[in-house]
Amino acid sequence: MIMRVKQIFKFDPDYVVSPGKTIEENIASLGMTKANFARRMGIPIGTLHRLISSEIPLSVDFALKLEYVTKVPSAFWNALEAQYRTILSRQTLFQAQEKKWLRKQPLKVMLERGWISGETDIDRYLSALSFYRVASLSAWANVWENTLSKDCIPQKYQNHSPAIAALIRAGEIEAEKIPCKPFSAKAFQNVLVPYRSIKKQKLSHRKLIALRKSCAEAGVALACVRSLDEAPLNGATRWLGKNKAMILLTDTNLTAFFREAGHVLSERKKKSFLTYLS
Repeated sequence: MIMRVKQIFKFDPDYVVSPGKTIEENIASLGMTKANFARRMGIPIGTLHRLISSEIPLSVDFALKLEYVTKVPSAFWNALEAQYRTILSRQTLFQAQEKKWLRKQPLKVMLERGWISGETDIDRYLSALSFYRVASLSAWANVWENTLSKDCIPQKYQNHSPAIAALIRAGEIEAEKIPCKPFSAKAFQNVLVPYRSIKKQKLSHRKLIALRKSCAEAGVALACVRSLDEAPLNGATRWLGKNKAMILLTDTNLTAFFREAGHVLSERKKKSFLTYLS
């Protein structure tokens, strides 16, 4: 009997299901009046009405009582309540301001590259928050306001700010995966020496791997991310912590690498440096 009930009351988290509506449907299927059902549950009729209208949450104790009276497992009722409250919270998070912000993001590229996922706008918005590692739109603004300030982005590129942020964040994610020793300016200067004679060349894949390894030994994570049409960057420097710097390149041009290396060696650890396409 229990197995059959589980199959009939399959829980589908893709849409909002009100626990109260489901309780009401169960009362009808049992052929009871609400007053009779309330008596069997041992609760006032007013409490039942508030549960049906979702004015009050469905508690764990009440889920157990529902199991005894309806023969539907309490786990179903608890899961239904949790999902219902989660979806309501998600909808509260996604208002007009959030929708406007999402439309400005380079969604097509972010989806194609697997940076975010989701079939609906709200799912994509929440996935984007996770991508940026923030909990809300206001938190995103607080984290990125310095990087996207007019001091860092020239006026002609201000409309590209969301795409620039996405590109830099993709670089950060790659850089975070690279284990590095604590930053040493002297060690990093030594890394540059053998490459100075070929600084106008592009790195082969083999040389790029070798350079990345050497940079990590000096406390610098070298990240390479394909450029975005909406983000006119060919390089960026950003400090990920007190002793770890990131150099982001959108191609393997050593000239760009040396330019960003100069920013790292300036040791202005609280500042981001963005290099734009000429």
